[in-house]
Amino acid sequence: MKKILLPFGCLIIIAAMAGCVRTYTTVMDRVDVEVAGNQGVIYGPKPEAYTVENSTREILNVDIELPMPREVKAALKPKPSGQQSTPDRDVTGNAGVVSGTE
Repeated sequence: MKKILLPFGCLIIIAAMAGCVRTYTTVMDRVDVEVAGNQGVIYGPKPEAYTVENSTREILNVDIELPMPREVKAALKPKPSGQQSTPDRDVTGNAGVVSGTE
């Protein structure tokens, strides 16, 4: 387990330093604390409604941005080197003249 944990932890640290990981907290309402019905009472008076002091909770969100496969291919594709253009030989036609005389 430790052999897997160390490389995975290093990978997360490198991604966080590269700006690919964003963490933030969000406050959300608790929806799982609402109690309804007889609350397990078979006979006798119904107890008071169950209440929770803290009806909200903080959630830690972690967004990891991964590149799409086509972005990886574009980044790995070799860029064309500085090719020099060859001068035109025997220019024929209007030679770029749109109107007027030469």
